[in-house]
Amino acid sequence: MTCKFILHFIPVPLSIEADLRDRGIEFGFLGFNKKEHKAAILNDGNSTWSTSTTATIGLAVKNAMLIPEKTANKYSYINSFTVTANQVLASFENLTDKKWEVTHINAE
Repeated sequence: MTCKFILHFIPVPLSIEADLRDRGIEFGFLGFNKKEHKAAILNDGNSTWSTSTTATIGLAVKNAMLIPEKTANKYSYINSFTVTANQVLASFENLTDKKWEVTHINAE
């Protein structure tokens, strides 16, 4: 789930492109079903993507407000970490101590 935030507060209008990794996983939008231990992974699952948590986005917004002369009317790139679907799956399997059922989806 990629969201674009346009935040208008005085004096810093700020636009943030954010992939809400923590919310996406929590609500099952990213193909990981924590209750049923199932994962739907696109292609081979080895493509990387940059992602951010809501906490990181909040910190970035707060910091942007502190330096409006540098951030006003600018896009901000915010990245908590870069990960693959297979890495996320491995983390879930490690945390739950279970092998998850995986479905690979051809996204081509």
